[in-house]
Amino acid sequence: MKRGQLILLIALALGVCMFFCSRYWLHDKRMTSVMPQERESLLPELEWLRQRLRLDAAQFEKVKALHLAYRPKCQGLCMRAHEAETALLAVIRDSHKDATAALKARAELHVECQQAMLAHVRQTAACLNADQAKQFLDTLLPHVLGMYSAG
Repeated sequence: MKRGQLILLIALALGVCMFFCSRYWLHDKRMTSVMPQERESLLPELEWLRQRLRLDAAQFEKVKALHLAYRPKCQGLCMRAHEAETALLAVIRDSHKDATAALKARAELHVECQQAMLAHVRQTAACLNADQAKQFLDTLLPHVLGMYSAG
């Protein structure tokens, strides 16, 4: 693959990740007022979590390590999602092709993403005490499962 195409693919994947992350965090109006600014941390989503759940230093380090370890998997899934959506659009644009296989591939990838995120969220919750874990799961699970109106 040419260098320019690789850079474009990475930029598109990061753009998709940024879109879904911003949609995820800004959708819940209860959370937007307590989210820290970018200048406070390189990982503002974790600073928000530390403040919201009152994590101690040991908990925060565990959560941070899990978050950083999950990032490459998330980015890989985002790149695959972009590829699946591009393939689906190409099939849909050709009126002579059946889109069933491309739709199924995209749906299967969506399930894989949700399963990976669910496992990550549960693993993170295991680092917290019972009250923190309940608040964390109550906040994140509806978003992980795409149930934005649940609550």
